[in-house]
Amino acid sequence: MLKPPVAPKCFPKLYRFQRCPRTSTRYPSCIAPKLAHASTKAAPAIRRAEAAQRPKGRVPASRVMNIEEALPPRILLESARASGALQIQPDDALLFLRQYFALGHDPTVARLQKLCEVFNASNTTLTLLARVLIRSSAIQQKALAQKLLFSASALSDPAATKRLVSEALRTSQLDRPELVRPLQHLSTLALAGDVEAMVILGRRLESQGDDTGALEMFTNAADLAPSKHINSEEFRGHALVALGRLREKKGDREGAAEAFKRGADMNDGPSYFELAALQSEHSMERQVYLLKAASFGITEAAHGLGMYYIRQRQRFLDQLEEKEKRERGSSDLRSLASTSIAMAKEWLTVSATAGFTPSQTTLAMVLRNEGNHEEGMGWLDQAGRDPTFAEAVSTLREQWHRPSGNFDLTEASEMTSLRRDVLSQA
Repeated sequence: MLKPPVAPKCFPKLYRFQRCPRTSTRYPSCIAPKLAHASTKAAPAIRRAEAAQRPKGRVPASRVMNIEEALPPRILLESARASGALQIQPDDALLFLRQYFALGHDPTVARLQKLCEVFNASNTTLTLLARVLIRSSAIQQKALAQKLLFSASALSDPAATKRLVSEALRTSQLDRPELVRPLQHLSTLALAGDVEAMVILGRRLESQGDDTGALEMFTNAADLAPSKHINSEEFRGHALVALGRLREKKGDREGAAEAFKRGADMNDGPSYFELAALQSEHSMERQVYLLKAASFGITEAAHGLGMYYIRQRQRFLDQLEEKEKRERGSSDLRSLASTSIAMAKEWLTVSATAGFTPSQTTLAMVLRNEGNHEEGMGWLDQAGRDPTFAEAVSTLREQWHRPSGNFDLTEASEMTSLRRDVLSQA
């Protein structure tokens, strides 16, 4: 039978002990308050590690998240519920977010799973709520959306993982330490045959300079048979586009065309667009591929069609000028030139309305040449909101009211190239 602990000799009359809540060490009751207070501190190594993770200096009030300000507008939750995407009621969603916020900065998987069980929600609910929050312009709502995506990725939600890594690729922030687990999950998805994950992983390899590994990943994704994964056929097209662009970068133009044609055979919009970029400026094939790409809603393709018809009009005007030197003008050529500029304006208006800045500047020049200064200046004002075109817009403003001469529309085609990032459209 164990004997009861004996008090130290310096406390001969004290036999009652208290246990420290942190270390479970027992102390005499008379000194326990003092020692227990000291023992509740973490070990020095732990305190140093925690201090290193805290931001230096005073944290601005703007960076401290207020959950009530970070909650999404109720109307967005009601819209998501009405569409059938949101599994829980809007009131439950707001309560869910408050409870989620109470879990702390980096909740464990077990606590996240328990929260989802209480509200009868799945890991996809976290991702959907994040997408609702991302639609807002408020900083705190976007911060909460980011936090939700990381939690959903920790619960193995593929959509959250792909979105996190895709965004990190776009912003060149793949070296962030919190992306280690999402990247591991992405590799697991790729090994399981998820075509979209394979394409994203291939883009990551390409960004790291591993073109050989990227080529292999894109090839495997493109050759994979259609699977049960959502939109696998669409992402096979994205894999073929990425494969073709990488082959073209390495000088294999024929291999690039072969990959783009495979995508076009699958009726993939970006593949039509890339094929158009490989054709000569005045070829009928370029026009056909651009028309097919524009039918998929690709804004750059609409701009490319506008520039195609501008160059076509210029050819007709050049032919008309040569004929007028030899004989009287041809009304047919004049009619063709008028039709071409009308078609150019239509397609440029489509892409300019979608917010494509090169189209806005080109359309402004077309309208100014026709004498429609007010409408043209309206498009130029919209283009001026894009900081990357500030210098070009400033130059056009300086030349806008010159007494004579029109803008050379053929030079406008050099303001953009027929290239786009398919992942940013995914």
